Amino acid sequence: MSDWVYLALGGILDSLIQKTNWPKSIAFLTANNVMGLSARGNIVEAMETRGITVVVNETYNLPLSDANPMVSKAKGKKAEILCCLSAFDDGVMIMRAAKAMNYNPKLIYQQTAALTPAWTKELGEDGDHVTNTAFWHYRLAFPGNDEIREGAKARLGIPVPPQYFGAAYCWMKTLELAVQGANTLDQKQIRDYLRSRKFDLNYGKGVVFDKRGLPPPFCFGGQTKAGRQELVWPKEVATTNLVYPRPAWSK
Repeated sequence: MSDWVYLALGGILDSLIQKTNWPKSIAFLTANNVMGLSARGNIVEAMETRGITVVVNETYNLPLSDANPMVSKAKGKKAEILCCLSAFDDGVMIMRAAKAMNYNPKLIYQQTAALTPAWTKELGEDGDHVTNTAFWHYRLAFPGNDEIREGAKARLGIPVPPQYFGAAYCWMKTLELAVQGANTLDQKQIRDYLRSRKFDLNYGKGVVFDKRGLPPPFCFGGQTKAGRQELVWPKEVATTNLVYPRPAWSK
C-alpha cells in the first residue's frame, strides 16, 4: 500500500492548489524501512513529472538519533514541501526540529506518523495542518462504517476510531465475506471467490481484487486539524478544506 501513497500528494496538488501557487521544490526524509523506501520512488516520480524539484533526498536509519542535520539541509535548500516518509517517533522528532529552526515549508507531508492518536498528544497544535495518506476514515459514507464507530465507542470507549483501527477492520471484514461466500476455509477457494466478485466495503463500493489479491490502487488525502484527522481529497469525500500554505509555527 505504500506504493500508492503518492496518489494523495499528487491529488492534493492537482485538485486543491492552483498550479500557479504550487510549491517549486521538495525535500524527502525517508526512513530506511520497507514502508518509507517503497513509497519514495513513486512520490519522487509524481513530483518530478509535475515540475517540482527534489532538492534533498535523505535516507536515515531507525531509531533516529538526531533529526537536526536533515531538517537543516531541507531548510537550507528552501524546500517548499517537506515530505517525511517516517514512522512515529522519527516523525515527531522531525516536526520538533523544524519548529526549533523556524523552518516553514508551504506543505508538510507525513506518511504515517500523523495518523496515530498519539500525534496530537505529543505535538499539540504543532501537529496540525500536516497532510498525509489515509486508506480509511470514520466519516467515509461506505457500508459498515457506522458500525465501526458505534462498536469502537461501546467496547473501547473510543469516540473517534483511528485510521489503523478502521483499516484493520476492513481487512478482516474482507476475509470474513470471502470465507462466508466460499463456504470453506480452503485458501484457494477463498482466493478464487475474491477474484470473481465485486464487493461493497468500508473504503469503497464495487471493489474488485486482482491476481495478487489487491484492489485497484486507491487512497485518500488527509490533513490534521484541531487535533483530528480530516479528509481533504478527493473532493467528493472531503470532511474539511485544505489549509495551504501551512501556517507558520505558533510561539
